[in-house]
Amino acid sequence: MAGTAKSDREISDSFTGTGASTNEPDISGVFNFTVYGAFVGTVALQKSVDDGVSFPINVVSLTAPECVLVTETEKGVR
Repeated sequence: MAGTAKSDREISDSFTGTGASTNEPDISGVFNFTVYGAFVGTVALQKSVDDGVSFPINVVSLTAPECVLVTETEKGVR
């Protein structure tokens, strides 16, 4: 029987224009990345391996409301 992954914490942020979130949590394991609401543009989940200096790795990009299951195997990425 397949199970549903559920996180033990919720991290949220909102955007009002072009820019980056100020919320840069350390996340590892399996988690849901959910984007909802009305918007025009692209929301990207990116990861950094240099403590937030740069975000060269695009994990997922969404252009419409959606929920994506993400697995992050590395510890200490932002």
